Amino acid sequence: MGDGHPDDRDRRRRPDALRRRRAARTPRAGVLDGERLKDVSRPARADERGSAVVDFVLVLLVLLPLVVGILQLALVLHVRNTIASAAAEGARHAAVAGSSAPAGQAKVDELVDGALSGDFVRSVTVRPTIVGGAPGYEAVVEADIGLLGLKALGGVQVRVEGHAIAEQAAGATP
Repeated sequence: MGDGHPDDRDRRRRPDALRRRRAARTPRAGVLDGERLKDVSRPARADERGSAVVDFVLVLLVLLPLVVGILQLALVLHVRNTIASAAAEGARHAAVAGSSAPAGQAKVDELVDGALSGDFVRSVTVRPTIVGGAPGYEAVVEADIGLLGLKALGGVQVRVEGHAIAEQAAGATP
């Protein structure tokens, strides 16, 4: 080993690359006071002990209702979109030539049971009606959506409708 060897621990003879690496390191958090770095982190005083618990509770009081509200909105939108799709599909199924209102209602029940819990849907009705001046079918689905899915906590009532114009059998007069 000689001067300039990387294993030489003499600080005066340290290669320039090592000096630059040490200088590039960031100092600890603190404030520069003249030429000395003063450490600004200090241990908690006795009168501040336990304040993190209070901070946590106060933040939780704001965030918890916000998160529950977002989850409730997501649940209501999911159920509404699902039953709206099922109502439209049930009306289309009933409107197909050779089908009937009970077949459309069975289709709505099948779609709703496959996507949602049976606790949400209150009633399903498919009936003949006039759609835009033409004979057709209307499917109505009503649902009760409790707070986060629990009906005991109250909730929202949703009613959606689906409409379809009835197909005419081949050769039939309108």
